[in-house]
This record gives sequence, C-alpha cells and structure tokens, in this order.
Amino acid sequence: MVYVPLAKFIYHNEHSLYNFKSYWAPSPSNSRPHDGVGLLLRHPLHKHVQKIDPWKGRLLKLDLFFHQTKISIISVYIPPYHSIHYKERDAIFAQLNLWLDKARSNNYHVIILGNFNADELSHSHLLQHHLKFLRSLSSRYFMDHQSHISSISGPSPTFYHQNGSSRLDYIWSSPGFPAPGLFSHVETCPKLNDNQFTDHRVLITVFDFSSCFATLAKARLKKKDDIWDVFSNEVNSRLEFYLATHHPSISLLSALPLDKLWHALKRSILDGAIDSLPFQHVSNTHHHKYPPELTMLIAINKFLDRLLFKLITSQPSRPAQISKMINSLPTQLTLLKSLLVDYTIPIYSTTSLPAFVKFLHSIEYYTALRDEHFSTTLGSFISSALSVEHRSIVLDRVLVVIDSKPTLLTDLLDIKQAAIKHFQSVVTPPLVQYSSTDSFPPRWQRAYTPISDIDSSLYNSVMSPILEEEWKNTIQSMPNNKASGPSKISYEMLKHLTGETFNLSLVLANACLIHGDISADWHEALIYPIPKSHEFDAQLKNTRPITLLETVRKLLQGGNFAGLPGGSTDIPIKMLDAIIHQRRFDKTDDQELWIPPLLIKFIINLFTRRNNKIITHYGNTSGYRVKIGIDQGEIISPLLWVIYLDPLLTTLNREACDPFILKSSALLDYSLIEYKQHNLPVSHITFMDDSTLIASSKRGIKDRLSITAEFYTLNNTQANSAKYILLSSEQFSQTIIFNLFPSPLIPICTLTLKALALFVSFRFLGVWFCLSASSHFVHNQTTSMVKDMTALLSPKKLLAQHVTYLYNVVLLPRLEFRLQTTLFAESTINRMVSPILFLIRQMAGLVSVTPLPALFTLLPFSIQQAFSRFLSSHVASWQKIFFYPLYKLFANYMITYLQGFLDCDACPSTIDLEPWSHTFSLRTHSLFNSLLFFSRLNIMWSLSFRPIRKDLRPAISLWTILPKNLFTSMKNVRKNFCTRYLAQLITPCGSQLLS
Repeated sequence: MVYVPLAKFIYHNEHSLYNFKSYWAPSPSNSRPHDGVGLLLRHPLHKHVQKIDPWKGRLLKLDLFFHQTKISIISVYIPPYHSIHYKERDAIFAQLNLWLDKARSNNYHVIILGNFNADELSHSHLLQHHLKFLRSLSSRYFMDHQSHISSISGPSPTFYHQNGSSRLDYIWSSPGFPAPGLFSHVETCPKLNDNQFTDHRVLITVFDFSSCFATLAKARLKKKDDIWDVFSNEVNSRLEFYLATHHPSISLLSALPLDKLWHALKRSILDGAIDSLPFQHVSNTHHHKYPPELTMLIAINKFLDRLLFKLITSQPSRPAQISKMINSLPTQLTLLKSLLVDYTIPIYSTTSLPAFVKFLHSIEYYTALRDEHFSTTLGSFISSALSVEHRSIVLDRVLVVIDSKPTLLTDLLDIKQAAIKHFQSVVTPPLVQYSSTDSFPPRWQRAYTPISDIDSSLYNSVMSPILEEEWKNTIQSMPNNKASGPSKISYEMLKHLTGETFNLSLVLANACLIHGDISADWHEALIYPIPKSHEFDAQLKNTRPITLLETVRKLLQGGNFAGLPGGSTDIPIKMLDAIIHQRRFDKTDDQELWIPPLLIKFIINLFTRRNNKIITHYGNTSGYRVKIGIDQGEIISPLLWVIYLDPLLTTLNREACDPFILKSSALLDYSLIEYKQHNLPVSHITFMDDSTLIASSKRGIKDRLSITAEFYTLNNTQANSAKYILLSSEQFSQTIIFNLFPSPLIPICTLTLKALALFVSFRFLGVWFCLSASSHFVHNQTTSMVKDMTALLSPKKLLAQHVTYLYNVVLLPRLEFRLQTTLFAESTINRMVSPILFLIRQMAGLVSVTPLPALFTLLPFSIQQAFSRFLSSHVASWQKIFFYPLYKLFANYMITYLQGFLDCDACPSTIDLEPWSHTFSLRTHSLFNSLLFFSRLNIMWSLSFRPIRKDLRPAISLWTILPKNLFTSMKNVRKNFCTRYLAQLITPCGSQLLS
C-alpha cells in the first residue's frame, strides 16, 4: 500500500478510475475555498474507514478498524513559520497532540503525513519552537520513514526554490506499527496539462498491509455465533420433520430402539450441517510449492554446499566427481547472478513489485500472523515457534514380501488389501483358548475368581441415568478441532445442539446404559495410520493405527483413568528413586475386581462385533472384522488396563517368591540403641501398561518372569522381550540366562537378558535413572534441553515476551518433569537456564550482564524463577504423598528411613539439616534436598509423625552439641561404636561422662 502526502490537490476526475476513494477537509474560510487537506485510499483499504474527523482545513484524521487492530491516518498541513501563523500553528500542535494522546490511550496505531513546513537542517537558524512538533514526534518514538530508510547522504529534499531546497514533507508512523514500511523515496510530480502545478516533490512510502488483511480474512473463516445459531435451528427443524414423517405415533423418544434413535440424531445433525456450515477440504497430500526463481536458488545453494563439502572432506580417490562439479561451477554462478538481479529493491514505479519485495511481504505477513497466534491461539504459536513437525504418511504405496522377495505395491486395490491384511492380523489369535475360567490352571482360577464381599452399591453410580446438566458439562468439556468418526459429526456440532436435538442425544446415551449396549453404527470405525518415530519407508509395520470413533460414543464412555482423575506418575517414579538409593520397592492392592453384570455386558458390547475401515490415498478400504485387540484412540483403555492387569498383579503379590523388602527403622531406645524395623515387600511397580518386576534374587526374577509369561499366553498378549531391561545390583554388564519354570502356557522357556552397567542410565515413565544414583546424566540432559531450545529460538523473529512465554510454559515444565527425582542447588539451576535467560536479555535490549533480580523486575511481563518452581513442584509432590491415605506406608518408609540415616529421634522436617548438606549419598536424595532447601527459606513442614520410644526423655543428638568439623571427623567412630546421642556417653544421673 502506497502513501503519498496530498496537502492541496485532489483529482476528482482521476481517482475513481484507479479504484481510489478521496477524503477532503476544506478550509472553512470563504476567501480560500480551494484550500484544505485530503487523503486518497485505495481499495480495499478504504472499506475499513469507520470515522472521518476533519479540523479547520488543516488536519484530516481517518480511523480504520481491522480485526484486533485500529489505525488512525492523519493528513497535516502546517502553515509556514511566520508571525501571522503563530496562533494557528499552536492550535494545530495542540489538536495533533490531543489526537495522539487519545490514540495511545485507546491502543490506536498512527500514521501522520503531510507538509510540516519545517526542516531541521535548513531551518536550524530559526527558533526551536519552529521544530517543536517534529521533536515531539521523536520523543514519542515515532519513525520518520524517509530518514530511517534513506541513503548515507541523508533524506532527499521535497521542496525546491530559487535559493536551494528543503525537506518539508514527512511520513511518520507510531512505534510498533502493524504494517511495516518497505521503502521510501522522493519522485518528481508529473505535469498536469503540460503545466507544473506544484513546487513540491512527491514523498512516497510503501507499507505492507497484507498482515492486517490476512488477519481479517482469517477471522471471516471462523464460524460466527450466528452461523451456529442457524445450524442449531436447522438441526431442530430437521429432527421435527424426521420424527413427524417416520415416527408420527411415537409420543416418547425413549420408546425408539437404539439404532433408530442414533439414525434420527445423525440424520438431523448432518442435514443441518450441510445446509448451514461452510465446507473445508482437508488433505495430507499437499506439497508446498516455491516460486520458480526461489526453487532455482535453492538448487544452486545445494550445489555449492555439496561442492564445498567434497572439497573439504572428499577422498583423493574420487577426483573425477570434484572435477566435474568444478567445470559446472561457472554455469551455476552465471545463473545465480542472473537470478540476483530480480532480488534487488527497485525504485518506486507503478508496475507490480518484484519477487523480492513479495518475499518481504510474506515475512511481514507471517510476523503479523505470529502475533495473532500469540494473542488468540497459543497452541499454533508454540508449534510455529518451536518448529514442531507434524508428521504424516500418504498410503499410496506399500512394500510387502511375496515369495521371500520385497515387492512394492502401487495398485490401489493391492494397497487396500495389504492394509486390511496387516491391521487385521497385527494381533494374532490366542494360542490357548478356554471356554470359561473353570478350565484355567489353578493359579489363574484363584486370580480370576471375583471376591464375594464387595459392596455392590459401589457401582450404582456407574450405570445410573445421566442427568441433563452432567451431559451438558461433558459435551462442553470436549476439545475442538478434533477428527470426527465415520459419521463426520464433530464435537463442535454436538456442543451447539439445543432443544429437542439435545434431549434426543441424552435419551440415546441413557438408553445405551439401560440396555447395556450401543448402536450398531458405533461398532464401525476408521483407521488412520500415523508414522512411528522412524521413517515410514512404505512399510505398514512402521505405522501406528489411530482409530477414529464416533464422538457420541466417546462422550458416553467419558474420561476414564487408571487411577484418580488428574493423577500422575509421581508415586511410581519416587518409589523407583527410593529403590536406587536403598534397593527398595512398592506393592499394589491385592484384591480381585468384582463388576456388576450389566456393566460387564456394556463393556463387552463396546469391544465386540467391531468393523474397521482404513484411510488410504485412494479412499477408504472396505470394512473388515476386527478379530481381537483394543483400538488406539479408545478412551476407556486406561480403565481396561486396571481390569486386565489386576489378576497378574494380584498373583505376583501373593505368590512370587523373594520379594524386594523396603526396610526402615524407628528409634525405640537410645541408652542401648534399639530400633523397630519396618518392612515393606514389593514385587512390582506398575503404571498402566508399564510394568517393572522387582525381586531380591535371580530366583525371584525368574519366578516373576514365569508368572508373567503364563499371563501373557492366557490373555494373548505379545511382549517384546528385546525391549526388556535388566537391572542388577551385583552383576553389571553381564549376560544372564533365565530358565523359566516349566508350564504348558509358556512356549519359550529360556530368556537371555544383559544387565545394564552401573553408570548407564535408563528411562522409567519418561524420567531417567542410574543405578549408581548419579545425577550427571540428568544434569547433562536438562542442560542440553535448554541449549537446544535457545539455539532453535535465537534466529527466529520473536520478541522478548514470546521467548519468555515459551520459557515459562514449555521449557520449565519439560525440565520439571525430567527433574522429578533430582533437585539441584539454586546456583546449579541458574547456570542451567542461563542460555535462555541471556536470549531474553538480548531480545529485550538489555545488556548481557543484567543481574537476574533486575531481569525479573525490569520487564513488563513475568519470568518464572526456575529454582523456585522446581522446589515448589517437589514439595507439592511430597505433600501429596504424606497426606494421602493410600500412600501412608510409602510415606512412613521415606520418613523413617531418612530419620534412621540422620540418627535423629525427631521428624527430619523439624531439625536443622545443614550438618548433612555435604553428605555425598544425600546429594541426590529428593526428600532430603526438598526439606533442606525449604528450611533455607525459613519454611518448615508440619507432619503428624513421631516414632514411639520406650524412653521418653529428650534425645540430644551429638550433631547438635559438637562443632560441625568435629562431628564430621567422628563419622567412623560413631559408626563403629553406634554412638549417636549424648545419653550414650553419660551416666543416668547426667553428671558424669562414662569411661
């Protein structure tokens, strides 16, 4: 968009021919009828004008409204500096300042342009009052575009006279103006009827308003409330017509069968959507196309990269290839030179802008789009800023093995048939089939027998009718922009159901619960293959099948959890950390599940008689019967894992030999040191399908592997033994052979595993551990995460607040998750995050040595302190463990173990922990560090815990009365003689030391 200051002349005969619209502020004086100021706005800019504000023929202000952006354009004519114009100039200055103040307070961006009759160079001999308004604009940080973009020689004059020239015309924009100025220059004004009608040159600045228009276009694509209102009304009218036509005698909707209820709801929603909602075509076969010139530049760049690489690293035995590339180098350079001609910024002309300027347009457009996402759709902003790769595959070819030979299938029928064969047989049929649990082996009969003393009322709420408010809240809690199922009914459509259609959806949901069944259509699903972490390579084994289920079915099932809603992996992770520090573990509840028959029927009907279709490049395949397995995308699967694994976990707890024992001790007497031992046997740690078997001997692991193998065969579960990880506290880096106990359910009785080395790290539930309890790997890993994100964000066009948001919302949560069992000192944490904080300083315009406290207070947005966040996270996690009844045994163990290690009679949360702050074995102890760092903030935990002692006299520990260095040096003496308390060194009366 081009801006030209027009202070005196508007051509009414010409502007309409070029799709311009004129705005004029004439002089109120009858003696000067042709004086005034004006503006020409070209289509489509003039469509956004909302307010026109003229002022005495000297000023004209237009207010333009865009989506989330407001702009004021002010045209100015200030009379020359002369005594007869003093009052008029002061009035103009006052009015301009008033407009600018209002614009700033109302979040308007401003362009101010016109004839200011002031030049800082040629008018420097005049009083400073003459340049008052120019100085005012500079103090407001407005940009003088001609001065900003001009050459070294300075801005060109815009007014020529007999004695020389002056720069009287200006174009200014407010700071942060959303439409960036591309370039600015001065042109000679063309003649009118062969006459020179003005003594001014034309000052031209080109702005890029594409970001404003693009934002508006994007807003138009959003479904407005009125569109959804039309949809809701249309759906209700469609339902009313359908029921009147097909079921006129039905007085109650609940009298209809499930399939007819669903058909009525589906048909009404889809017919209403077709008539009222816009269509959107989605494809995963789109490939971004670059302009031809840019494609050639990319090819030349790749050629030069390859040549440079070969010149530096190539072997001497391949000179012919290098010689060939060098011979073609002149041709490539000539082509490059010819292309670069089009990539220079030209002087202004009425012809279309060259490709390079268009490229600049795209940069500024995406910059504006970035700001739009940052204010409205943060998910899109994060994905763009972090260059998140959305990987997908196009199922247009499949590599299979036919007669022991790899064969690439490209025919659409062959591809569809191969896809059906793969996904239908990805889970093999059971090796052993039983008609009932009565034919199970005795061990598993006992495991699968429901216990009889379960209160059946516990399940009453599961199958109770759904209330209207409950159903409405469930629908509104569903996410938007999610893939729909076979019917194409999305969550957004369900959210806008009203009246009888909403009532019908509720009646359908309750009817499913009453009958313990679902509609026949809900057994149909679509399979969308997505790639695994490695490349697809046209092999179906490298895909994961995501199942697109009916949205109403997923609503009915609701969100199910393998533990508590909102629960986390805190407990199993901290248990494993405790084991590594002291070789200990946990157990689960050993009660078999009892489920009412109607709920069993409902769950079985959800997962039987299923038919799937696969999405390919050539359309969906024909339907095929799902033989066995649970679909990925099935939201009830966490609950199913609890039901499925309960017999295995119960059997492991009840029958597995040599469990690992978590041991801790509570002080009973300190005259003669006496402790009460607490034992907590553990056979496994399990979180959903992630299981860890634990034993105190090789025989115990062998027993657990045998039990697990039987369970897998019984339930047709495939376990990849190649992914097993063996941890041994004695046999590091050794290969161990396990000969499993003979059983008709175990087809392979030998398992060979290699134990990890002592300092090799392994991952459990996303957190990394090491048998040596070393924190070096986690420290290096988290430091690398910070450096990687800093390197990723550094070259991007981001502002300081953008980087800060990514630091607060993305980086810190990632670090917090990796540091769940490791709490470093504040200085270590600050060094860890220093690269990203340095980047924030740089983008905020602060010097690199700005101290952290100043960084947290100088900027107008909040930067979270990493150490405080990590410490709060650890404390919150331990608080949950200490105060939640289900974790009582583990909490008691952690406190008593730490108390015994510290040789204190009181709860560790109430004593001074500084004497042990440098103890090597406690440096990575999560609970100890949480208590220590919290105590340094003068915050103490109040825990209802105190061991029972026989002797109730106060136990004075030696560390409280001895100097720190002496107490530390006596470590071996205290250990050998079990001397920990003053009472052990004095007579019962307390008057003499024992000899």
